[in-house]
Amino acid sequence: MKSESKNANKPMQNNAPASSFTIEDLFNKNIHYGHVKTLWNPKMAPYIHSVKNNVHIIDITKTFEALNRAKAELYKAGLEHKRILFIGTKPQISKHIKQYAIDCGQYYVNHKWLGGMLTNWKVINTLVKTLQKYEKLVQKESINYTKKELMILTKKIEKLEKSIGGIKDLPTRPDILFIIDTDLEKMAIQEAKKLGIKVIAVVDTNSSPDDVDIVIPGNDDSTKAIQFYLSQVSESILAGIKKGLVAPVKSKPSQKTEN
Repeated sequence: MKSESKNANKPMQNNAPASSFTIEDLFNKNIHYGHVKTLWNPKMAPYIHSVKNNVHIIDITKTFEALNRAKAELYKAGLEHKRILFIGTKPQISKHIKQYAIDCGQYYVNHKWLGGMLTNWKVINTLVKTLQKYEKLVQKESINYTKKELMILTKKIEKLEKSIGGIKDLPTRPDILFIIDTDLEKMAIQEAKKLGIKVIAVVDTNSSPDDVDIVIPGNDDSTKAIQFYLSQVSESILAGIKKGLVAPVKSKPSQKTEN
């Protein structure tokens, strides 16, 4: 795991909003529940508070600090017009990954991660152009197709949309990845590491925090917990973007009155 800055716990910079949630909110979303202790990853030991009913309990104070740190980083990213890629391919959270990424004007991968999605950008870009080409064909020339031809083309679009629909408007590689479940998204993290792309991730007690820049220790299975993480980071990114769109007011030069 990458070492975190000594200044990590300092107040948010760039006038980022103060925390909009409490530790009690985290408890209410079941964020403190990890996995059964037999499935634990020893590298997560620093983030574990105790064991209850054979289940690891996550130190919720560390979750609170880490999520606020992540929000500050993502607020700054929004302010600086950086590109954030939301990644979460579990079927039960697929629609939420898409929704919250779109809500803050960002990008997403919510189905299977394609190998080389970051490291082989040229190939992915070719697939994006193919998808865009098919979409234009259907929009403009569907009247010239037979029902069978149109059905085949539509299926091709659906397949590509599922794989790369969330990045078809991404002009180049993202600046930051926000990931739910580091075990499931190992390939994305490995590619990010090779390219020096920052990774912010929710990491459960059965997963590895290796190569994650900001580790948010927490439950990565509960849908309501995941929706909470997503709502918080989306809110911060959007706040940064809005702040960046407000031009600073230039003060008028003072006029001295002559006696």
